[in-house]
Amino acid sequence: MALDTSAQRHTVNSPDNHGPLINIIAWLAIVISVLAVLARMGTKWFVQHKVDWDDGAIAAALIAAVAQTIAISSAASNGLGKHVQDLNVSQIDGFQKVQTSSCLLNRYL
Repeated sequence: MALDTSAQRHTVNSPDNHGPLINIIAWLAIVISVLAVLARMGTKWFVQHKVDWDDGAIAAALIAAVAQTIAISSAASNGLGKHVQDLNVSQIDGFQKVQTSSCLLNRYL
């Protein structure tokens, strides 16, 4: 029984598709952000044994950043990084929905 290799599980970065690169950069940035926030909050707790209002603000900003990264990742799977003429109607529709939610996140959070 032969394997079907026509449907790729992962897309490849190419001059016509920068979606995978966008996805990698977004997730790398969020991992660095999470590590930085955890290091800051852990160090502050270890030294002062208290949590201030700024720690809550940073945690809220981190949650918003994770939501934004999820929106970027979803947009990349719906055609972000590709030429618009290479997208089908459902990809354009999905991209526009994700882009709208991303704009709302930027505006109100």
